[in-house]
Amino acid sequence: MAAPNEIATDILLKELSESYASTRHIEQQRATMSNFLMIIAAALFAYIADQKFSLETIPISVFVAVLGLFGVFMSIKYGQRFHRHYAKVAFLRERLAEISPESRVLEIEKLARDRNKARYPFFGQRISVVHLWIMIHSVIFFIGIGSIILAFQ
Repeated sequence: MAAPNEIATDILLKELSESYASTRHIEQQRATMSNFLMIIAAALFAYIADQKFSLETIPISVFVAVLGLFGVFMSIKYGQRFHRHYAKVAFLRERLAEISPESRVLEIEKLARDRNKARYPFFGQRISVVHLWIMIHSVIFFIGIGSIILAFQ
């Protein structure tokens, strides 16, 4: 029969694996949805520009702005889901370190984080990926608003 620590370690490793898979899946969903929205927005904007921002393109421009807003809110929601799973990963690592201190899980994590900060000092904690996604979708929103403004001129 396996020792209680071995059973607990196996359970934690399984949970850790599933939480990592969930974070990857969420990021993949966000990327797929963002690409889909950007392709639609680009095609619509090309049509709006081809029509020389005429008054008839206002409904399409409004739709582009709505796509941008949807993308912003979608990115925020996916970010929230990602961070929930990532927080679970952090707690699981801490518990693994308690059960198996010889694994040095937290020390390895700190070494990797420090090396990454040294290699990319500007991007350390200043720019979140969620904020980059939000900026991309905000640009789509402002393109839609700009198209509406141009149609009235």
